Amino acid sequence: MLPNDPHQSGDGDGENSLSANLLITRRTTIATRSTTTSRQYWRRSTLCISFAISLSKGPIGEKSTLSSPSSCPPYAPCPQEPVPATAGSNQCNLTSPVQSSHVTIHVRSDEGEEERHEEKILPNNRIVQDQRIQDDVRNIVKESNLNSLRKLGGVDGAVKLLGSDVQNGKKKRGAQQAWSTTNNIPIDEKGFWHFFRDVCFSYQNVLLFISAVLAFVIDIKEHGPKYGWHDGVAILVAAVLIVALFSVGKFLQEGKKKKTLLENMNKRDVEVVRSGALENTTISDVVVGDIVVLKMNNRVPADGLLVEGVDFEVDEVLKPKIDRDQNPFLFSGSKVIKGHGKMLVTSVGDNTAMGKVLSLVTHNPEEKTLLQARIEKTNDYIEFLALSVSVLIAFVIVIRLFCHRHNSSKYLPELKGNVSVDMVMKIFVRISLISQGKIWILTSALTAMVTGIQHGMQFVITISLCYWKDKVQPSEADIHNLFACGTMGLVTVIYIESTGGLMCEEVTVDKIFVGEKDISNCVKSETGRSVHEALRQGLALSVLVPEISVGRGTLALSSWLSSQAGLSTEDLAQSFDILEHTKLSSFKKVVGVLMRRRDREEQILHLHWNGAASTILGMCSHYYDSMGGRHAIQDHQLNMFNQMIKAMKDSGLRPIAFAHRQNENRELVEEGLNLLALVGLKYTCQKEIRSAMEVLRSAGVRIKLVSEDEPPAVRAIACDLGIFGSNDVELGGEETRELISNGNIEKVELAKVIGSCLPEDKLCMIQKLQQRGHIVAFFGGLTTSDALALKAADLGITMNAWSTELARQSSDVTVKSFDSLGTILKYGRCGYHNIQQFSQLQLTTCISGLLVALVTTTITGTSPITGLALFWVNWQMCLLGSQVMLMELKSQELLANKPVIGPQSLLTEVVWINIAIQVIYQGSFFLIFQFKGQDITDMNGSVRETMIFNAFLLCQIFHQFNAMDLGKKQVLSDVLHNWPLLVTLAAVMAMQVMVIELLGDATSFVKLNAVQWVSCFLVAALSWGFDLALKSLANVLVLRKQNTVKTEENFNQHLFD
Repeated sequence: MLPNDPHQSGDGDGENSLSANLLITRRTTIATRSTTTSRQYWRRSTLCISFAISLSKGPIGEKSTLSSPSSCPPYAPCPQEPVPATAGSNQCNLTSPVQSSHVTIHVRSDEGEEERHEEKILPNNRIVQDQRIQDDVRNIVKESNLNSLRKLGGVDGAVKLLGSDVQNGKKKRGAQQAWSTTNNIPIDEKGFWHFFRDVCFSYQNVLLFISAVLAFVIDIKEHGPKYGWHDGVAILVAAVLIVALFSVGKFLQEGKKKKTLLENMNKRDVEVVRSGALENTTISDVVVGDIVVLKMNNRVPADGLLVEGVDFEVDEVLKPKIDRDQNPFLFSGSKVIKGHGKMLVTSVGDNTAMGKVLSLVTHNPEEKTLLQARIEKTNDYIEFLALSVSVLIAFVIVIRLFCHRHNSSKYLPELKGNVSVDMVMKIFVRISLISQGKIWILTSALTAMVTGIQHGMQFVITISLCYWKDKVQPSEADIHNLFACGTMGLVTVIYIESTGGLMCEEVTVDKIFVGEKDISNCVKSETGRSVHEALRQGLALSVLVPEISVGRGTLALSSWLSSQAGLSTEDLAQSFDILEHTKLSSFKKVVGVLMRRRDREEQILHLHWNGAASTILGMCSHYYDSMGGRHAIQDHQLNMFNQMIKAMKDSGLRPIAFAHRQNENRELVEEGLNLLALVGLKYTCQKEIRSAMEVLRSAGVRIKLVSEDEPPAVRAIACDLGIFGSNDVELGGEETRELISNGNIEKVELAKVIGSCLPEDKLCMIQKLQQRGHIVAFFGGLTTSDALALKAADLGITMNAWSTELARQSSDVTVKSFDSLGTILKYGRCGYHNIQQFSQLQLTTCISGLLVALVTTTITGTSPITGLALFWVNWQMCLLGSQVMLMELKSQELLANKPVIGPQSLLTEVVWINIAIQVIYQGSFFLIFQFKGQDITDMNGSVRETMIFNAFLLCQIFHQFNAMDLGKKQVLSDVLHNWPLLVTLAAVMAMQVMVIELLGDATSFVKLNAVQWVSCFLVAALSWGFDLALKSLANVLVLRKQNTVKTEENFNQHLFD
């Protein structure tokens, strides 16, 4: 199945933003019930303006998925009919219960048929035979098994088996093509009513419809049916417009997405040779047996074999050079970076290496990043709470209306005669600031809260994320996704691809045991002649036959062979002919070579095996000692060799073994061998990589190495990096798949080294750890098949020099070196911590203000904190918070903290405790001062309300200082040297003074004297002290409880002793 278009996922954010803006309208519409025409016009004007503004809102960020309509890669394989799973197959499903819309293109191909007769159908046995041939060739290409390919006759043999021709391609049959495909495109049809139903039943719109019904009831009860229907109709029209616009928008986007996908699939940008003619076709028309022409910058459209090529190279990191003799294997998604050539298509669609992995993942086009989802979850929580409270208030008003009628003192004054500026100002004050009844104040407060949270928070968070993104650029890290840096701060596990030993600076031969003796220092003088000769042959063969080499260890063996064994590989190449070679396992790299001397007329053949020490040891029945003696391997010798292998592993070496025997026939036997030597290879990684791993480990991030190499090779690298100990868990790919299929994820979670991994293994491990609450990063991209693992991880990281183009496009971050990981982690944790603290500040402001407004309005009908006042405080805190969020406070302390495993929210338990402390203090003090302030001090109501408003703002500023830990010397020093923060703080205070002292006529506030200003500052400062006192008391209680438990444990232990 093709990945859904990722850039069509912005409508979710737009809907949330639209709902938040319409919330303002709904509050205003419910609140302003008046019989006067002017007030009704005021409400409807507000409705129209808010609705128009909301339509222009957009999301603050999206995580890109694998492709997009504008850049949909033309190499994506066209899925065929589903292939039945084999008995041993292991599927790791990522599909969600709610399926997203998608386009599936099924291709039924007849490419295996040979032309017999115009109207005849091939017998069933011929069809089965052709299918088996295709399966055999496909498996050979998938496993890159060069030896099996040669047994089929090489590339030319594969071309004949698939009924094709290198020069002429597949044949045509009249006007039709014998290989023609039938594209059955069953589109997952989701018509307009599907989207209409989804939008209608969203909780925002359900609450909006309820508000419309309640508005009908309230206004008809107050003003009668003739004039009471206006507000309800206005809300109902707004709700219908929201539903209609979003339904139509989603329907059109879905249609556009399907159209774009089909257009990309129908691009005729693949050149194929058919019946001797070159023609352009679509990817969906490419079938098994086609000869595809590839040029520079082309994408490989399917898996296959190179049949012709000139200096042909692809962007695969490990094996970039492709030639038809040594490495003819091509895989879909790779990009041609040099030369040109032709390929034989051996598998398409889900049968390709990329298609199989792609079938394990279903990408949701509306998927959001982890950090983005946490931020929006906080917004959704506040929005839902505000909407629910607004509906509850409306219910209360309905009940009150049926109990007794309201007085008419809330109506707007009638304008008669000359209208003065002073009268207009008073009317404005009465509308926007002065209490006009409980419903008006409460809904105004809710409006301000939602507006401040959703718009102010998003704006400030976006600015901070852009700042941290720019901050990591000097470390040569390219952040593709705005939320990536913050997500790095949450990572608990990072998988690092280590295939091919690219992380190693050098590989050396550290130990060589012949029998029980270590001969690594002087091989000539300490070995018998026959053993010395056989050992030189075995060591040199790894260099002579590149396709059976042991990776980076080959160079080490070649160097040691020249310096210690006294033989060059060129000399050996001139003395022997290579007759046969095979690879026992594509992952363990256990290989066998059959050779014969050129300079002797003897029929004796020499068989050499080398590879994973444990596997080779199991193939041996005898061993040579250092003087050439041949001995049977008894139980005690077998235990001795196993102990030697274990000792090499424990000391951080990669153990490999060499075995030999003489044959009289050309048979690569796998038993009865003579063990020549056990070799320990030492991997030394680059210094910068070791430093980066140390930073990640000290930060509490679990590091796991995954590789296509055998586990001992990966373990040797992990030991040098300092991330693997003698008690740590090491797994192979086959064992990992078995554990996952049996549901034993605990061992997979503990494993630090996973070797012999397939692409789907990496994908499954990432998914399983995510299900267990881990935030998983994947560092890879060496092959094109890594693209899906990069996309499935919470954070995909690639390196410029060690990744393919498709992998880089699928990642969130591209770095130049490993050093960038520590920098991204540091700034990521700072950024996330600052976002968390800012959310805490905003929620405290809104909840405290709402609590005061709710209680005072319910009791007295007026509130000292009006909707506009709360709006003002929210935005002042956004202004101040925007500077605080750019500071690197407690960066080293945050790096030392271990990340939390498990489902987490931006609003943690600690955050809620901090909010509760401030809400209790602010709510209690302001309510007491509002109701008992006149008894405490001789002041009028205007002064009291002004002081509450002023102290409310100052409390939020001191709460910000408290969250910053300003009491710490280092933090205070950083703040005093941060002039943008100081200037912003001064600007906030200056604007507050101006609002109270200079704009009293416009704001209904009165001037305060010096004593009153000092009192406001003292009240705000006490909130800081109140917080510290409660936390100190809590720490004392916790410490006392711990001491009590410890005392009881000691007492019980004493009794037991």
